[in-house]
Amino acid sequence: MALHFACLDSNNVIKNLVTVEDSAVSFEGDPAGETYCQNLFGTGPNGDWVSYKQTQKTRPYTFRYNGARKGGTYDPVNDAFIPERQYSLFVLDENFRWQPPINYPTVGRNGVEGFVNSEDGIEWSDSEATWLNIAEGLPNLKWDDSTLTWGNL
Repeated sequence: MALHFACLDSNNVIKNLVTVEDSAVSFEGDPAGETYCQNLFGTGPNGDWVSYKQTQKTRPYTFRYNGARKGGTYDPVNDAFIPERQYSLFVLDENFRWQPPINYPTVGRNGVEGFVNSEDGIEWSDSEATWLNIAEGLPNLKWDDSTLTWGNL
């Protein structure tokens, strides 16, 4: 089995991920793994790796809330990996995951409750501050969170 570590710069931004043999640690989150990586990889190819934190590659994540991903950050106060923010209006929840300011639509383009599928082409729009329904060959729609319906864009 292999262990995975995030390579952090001085601002705790995840610059890379490395893998080492599991013999580097005695238990999950063992600081000895961070020291092992520091001795093995040093400051990395660009000289910007200043520290290492163990992460997990697959769910369920049993520590540090999320798996580390390049471009994300590490919060040392909360001992949490935070994914890179995809949209400026999303807010960080108590599990250190970015959430939209309004819930994902529960109604499909066809108006049926609970019938939202991947062909609907639903995506977030910061400029509209809501979900858009973009489907090829069909009119573009905008989600109205107050009425829970789709309207023309």
